[in-house]
Amino acid sequence: MKAWNKERTRNLKGNLTSIFLHPAVLSLLATLLIILILPGKYPKFNIIETNKETHDKPKFNYWANLDDNKYSDFISSGENSIGNTGVTITLYPSQQRQQWNFRGKFGFIYDPPIIVGDFDNNNQSEVYVFTQAGDTILLHCVSNFMDRNPSLNGRFISRVRIEDGKSDPFIVPAQMDDLNEDGFKELMFGIGTGFSESPRRIYGYDIKNDTLYQSETDVYSLLSILQADFNDDGKNEYFPIGYATDNIGDSGIKYHDSSCWFMGLNRQLKFSFEPVEFPGKFGALGLHTIKDKNDKSYILGFYHYPAEKLKPPLLIRFDYNGQIADSISLPEVSQKGSGSIFVIPFEDRNAITFVKSSNCVLIFDETLQIKEILNPGFIPIEQAVYNDLDEDGEEEWIFLNRTSQELVVTKEKFRHVARTPVFIENSKHTTISFKNEPGKKPVLFINSGKYEYYSEYLPNPMYYARFGIYAGIYLGLFLFSLIIRKIQRSQLQRRYQAEKKITELQLKIVRNQLDPHFAMNAINSAVAAIQQNNIGKAEQHLYSFSRLYRHLLLTADRITCSLAEELEFTENYIKMEQTRFLELFTFAKSIASDVNMGIEIPKMAIQSYVENAIKHGLRHRASGGTLKIELSVNDSVLIISISDNGIGRTEAGKLGSDSTGKGNQVLEEYFGLFQKITGQKVHSETEDLFDKTGNPAGTCVKIFLTLPQKAQKDEPKKI
Repeated sequence: MKAWNKERTRNLKGNLTSIFLHPAVLSLLATLLIILILPGKYPKFNIIETNKETHDKPKFNYWANLDDNKYSDFISSGENSIGNTGVTITLYPSQQRQQWNFRGKFGFIYDPPIIVGDFDNNNQSEVYVFTQAGDTILLHCVSNFMDRNPSLNGRFISRVRIEDGKSDPFIVPAQMDDLNEDGFKELMFGIGTGFSESPRRIYGYDIKNDTLYQSETDVYSLLSILQADFNDDGKNEYFPIGYATDNIGDSGIKYHDSSCWFMGLNRQLKFSFEPVEFPGKFGALGLHTIKDKNDKSYILGFYHYPAEKLKPPLLIRFDYNGQIADSISLPEVSQKGSGSIFVIPFEDRNAITFVKSSNCVLIFDETLQIKEILNPGFIPIEQAVYNDLDEDGEEEWIFLNRTSQELVVTKEKFRHVARTPVFIENSKHTTISFKNEPGKKPVLFINSGKYEYYSEYLPNPMYYARFGIYAGIYLGLFLFSLIIRKIQRSQLQRRYQAEKKITELQLKIVRNQLDPHFAMNAINSAVAAIQQNNIGKAEQHLYSFSRLYRHLLLTADRITCSLAEELEFTENYIKMEQTRFLELFTFAKSIASDVNMGIEIPKMAIQSYVENAIKHGLRHRASGGTLKIELSVNDSVLIISISDNGIGRTEAGKLGSDSTGKGNQVLEEYFGLFQKITGQKVHSETEDLFDKTGNPAGTCVKIFLTLPQKAQKDEPKKI
């Protein structure tokens, strides 16, 4: 039984192998592999470049809604033919255009020198333009876009240092703010320099009263301005943001650029608290503001230590007095370009992000606790710009990465990343604006020196179509595998039919060898009766033999017979032998109720072993011989048991025999060919029987034949 259990285990393994090797499964695995190695992926959205322009000289071009009619208007500025600054404004949808020329040069070294704002809250924006004429920074303003006369022309702002005919000031734009609370906003901005000591100040220009406010002293290297309501009084304070460039050094200036400084200016542009120094040249202090769930404001600082200090950067929370209330060390970055920090919308308020790598962005709340870790798949370098580009009610995050020279647009939390390459000039004259038109989605516009790009953020049709492509790949592979399988099966079927024909011929040859063997043994029995002068017995024996041999002739074209036919044939043979040996032995049979007598078995399989039992076992007994045939089924296996109480194989061997042994040899070959042609496993086992004293007590032969499927229901096929 252990052997049959092993067989069942092998069958189970074979079934599992058949499942995994099925064309449907193999095609699925091949499809998944193809999907993984496809060179292009299918993002949900694409950035489609619709237009690209290149100018001979750098320009500052910008789209802004100047007249509140839901159409964006186009502002273009640059150096004119006489070396001054020209500004052209085109209004939409009328496309009315007007141009102004202002004294002074256009080219500041960093941020664009144009600010758009509405100081008098009349829903009509003004355009403010800064120029440099010699050692003077001038301010100009256009408020009536159809009037060639500007509303402000050449307003003095500050003087700058010129050395070797060169200067290095730049404008730091900020949001307009009503500093004096008269109902009109002031134009807020800063002026920074590279190697010049001044001006490095924050300014507020009172447009209504033509009054210029400025911070009381120069600040250190000014790169940007944070406007935030630090003390929750509903009014903004001002926080200069810079970098310890060490361009001037500690040369007696109080707030020098050999250190970073945390400074806060009130609405009179005076210090709200004594500036806090972060010593060391080439350090950097970034500032951001966020609010907690109670709408309370916090200033968070991001401090990069000078390189020689070999310390990890700090994330700092400042209190109202400018002191460090709390701080944590940030982890070391693991990729080039990472390490930046900026504010993003998170849940119902803003949060601080620290970019550790392309697959690790840490999200901090106002308590400096990590709230979430995101995987953007790219390295965000600068603060994002936000706009609902696809008009789905959710603002997209827009990043312009100078390091990787690409434009990246994502959904909230860096979902559905879309990217496209853009060329960004090595300067800060790079801006993002949006061309809006009713009934159309916003067009994203990038201006970088001489280069301009128009792009649209659109759903990618391939994002959903890819499933059809994948299904097509799968079906193609599946059909191909079915065709190959059909060709293989056809070839195997032809080969099988040829082998089956050869096997059938071999079986018939073996059967023809087996039948003469039976006839020879029967004739020998008749001859033995004649030798014993028992003529009547010999005649009866030959008569019985003729009937048996007639059955063999009628079934000569068959190599199998039903179990019932084989049992009947064997019983006739037993009666013939009982007559021959004068009732030397008795015969009994036992058939279990679940045995299907219609099952096909090898012809003469039972008779051959019965013949051996009589010839080599029972005939040597004096009397009292017993021959028994038992039929049973166990676990889909037909068991045919043939037992006798003869002298046993050992004693029979001692007596010698006139047998050639051909019958058993042919029968085993017969079983092998039967299994090959039908797929039914058949084999025999022989057991020597002993009595209680250990003396030989006969032989038992068992034939095991696996039953075909539906053997209990279908009519077996005769071979």
